[in-house]
Amino acid sequence: MSEQNKRSINLYIADNPLSGDGGGAKIFKVSSTGMVDMETIVGEISRTYTLIPPETIRMLLQASQRIQIRSLLEGKRVNMGMYMAELQGRGTTSDGNWNPDVNSLYANFHPGKELREAVAAVSVKVVGEKGVAMRVTRGESPLGEGFTAIAGHNFTLTGKYIKVAGDDPSVGVTLTSCSSGEEVRIDEGRIAWNAPSKLILLIPSGLPAGDYTLRVTTQFTSSGLRKSPRSVEVKVRVENEK
Repeated sequence: MSEQNKRSINLYIADNPLSGDGGGAKIFKVSSTGMVDMETIVGEISRTYTLIPPETIRMLLQASQRIQIRSLLEGKRVNMGMYMAELQGRGTTSDGNWNPDVNSLYANFHPGKELREAVAAVSVKVVGEKGVAMRVTRGESPLGEGFTAIAGHNFTLTGKYIKVAGDDPSVGVTLTSCSSGEEVRIDEGRIAWNAPSKLILLIPSGLPAGDYTLRVTTQFTSSGLRKSPRSVEVKVRVENEK
């Protein structure tokens, strides 16, 4: 897998709901970075294939969904490469008759080979206890929701405990180029909104286009300032204004 296709994901440590007191046993939970819906996909495809109207892309995606649903309802298996799906029955019978009170149908999905290999290649980073760790859940720019920013424009981060506060020299927001390793610090004056759950940052106008690691470092907590700072990182794509 090429360097630019490598992915990483943040995990939180959480209590295991199946273990009772568990003797301290914990589980890992994936930190969500937002929701991808139909319009998000349409927008990303439109930016890649600029000659295809968004209405056409949306129509084809919706047609694909209808065909898959119809095929499942006809008793067919659907193999989309990324996943395989089929209808299965739930519940038992003692007389061979279908009883809606105890029997039902459900769609069963299995990851395909491509998705299994992609998941296996993801690197993970444990970022702390769930519920107390800072996190970024959403990004938004003039391009819409997602972690693509435009140089010279505002970029909004939504999350938890991300207010920039504290006197430690590391406190602040930085962008580090994934290709060159060069770090750019976003000055305090370029933080237009600084709240526990939202940051609005002005991305420097001269920043070259490319992939960056955006890091927020702060000593902020709901009850005051931490003695030592903590950080959260997200991957951001920076584009130049067209």
